[in-house]
Amino acid sequence: MKAGRSPVLILTILVMTMLALAACSGRPGPVGPQGEPGPQGPPGPTGATGATGARGPAGQDGASFIPAQFVGSLTCAECHQDYYDRFIASGHPWILNPVDDAAPAIAGNRAIRTLPEGLEWANVAYVVGGYNWKANFVDKAGMLVTGETAQLNFANRLLQTSEGLVPYHPGEELPYDCGACHTTGYSTQGNQDGRAGMVGTFAFPGVQCEACHGAGSLHVNDPHAFTPQVDRDRQECTSCHMTGDLVVADGFIQHTDGHYGDLFPGKHAALDCVDCHDPHAGVVAPAPPARATCGPPARAATGSSRWCRSPSTTASAWSASIATCRS
Repeated sequence: MKAGRSPVLILTILVMTMLALAACSGRPGPVGPQGEPGPQGPPGPTGATGATGARGPAGQDGASFIPAQFVGSLTCAECHQDYYDRFIASGHPWILNPVDDAAPAIAGNRAIRTLPEGLEWANVAYVVGGYNWKANFVDKAGMLVTGETAQLNFANRLLQTSEGLVPYHPGEELPYDCGACHTTGYSTQGNQDGRAGMVGTFAFPGVQCEACHGAGSLHVNDPHAFTPQVDRDRQECTSCHMTGDLVVADGFIQHTDGHYGDLFPGKHAALDCVDCHDPHAGVVAPAPPARATCGPPARAATGSSRWCRSPSTTASAWSASIATCRS
């Protein structure tokens, strides 16, 4: 009997104890203050990309600007006819002449009567030069014609030479890579006319107005807002008209790679090329060439000097051109 009463007795005591504890416990107190936030947990995995939203409204149009384009010397002539008439009679625009299966008209009057042996006009793409001194030829592939009789020299009274064919780099294969100085609007990219031998492309053959004054379309459309560049500095000329040690062959001065060093030792150090040479006119003309004139002596920082100027130099610029002159 005692053994059977023990579990019941123990259970009864436990229930009574729990009831007593429940009866003694009070109501929950107020919630305590918020504790300090814990550290940021690690970021969860990136969710799937959502659908693309609707396209927003278009923004306002930006300012419209079309870069300058090359328009050609004939366009310049519409307003600058006097300059054009002198320029077109010079050698600059005729330094590279396209050929259309027949001899090109160079400066309106030069006729090339002689071609290198075995060469016909149908095989010529361009004539290089041909204005007064000599002519070279570019074939349909864009390669310079070379050989023992590849260059045509014209008759020259000063050099006392007659017209005839002379050697030009015999045995060599030469692409035409002279566009930087022989064309207008030159770019080193691509091949002009799709000819593999023509290095680069250009807007116009020959040294046209825009070769020195820059692309002219903006000036044409609004002359007051856009002024063509006018650079009288000697480097503008000597970038192509190179000087230095002269290399003479076949009766002609050859190209050199000097940099106008011969201008500095004497009085020419105070001059720019265009002080004596009109870039719009040719050096081959019936009139005598312009010569510098010297004024009364003046004293410069280096001692006694004369004022030297060309006939085109203004009186106000004369004093800025002090240089030593020969008596």
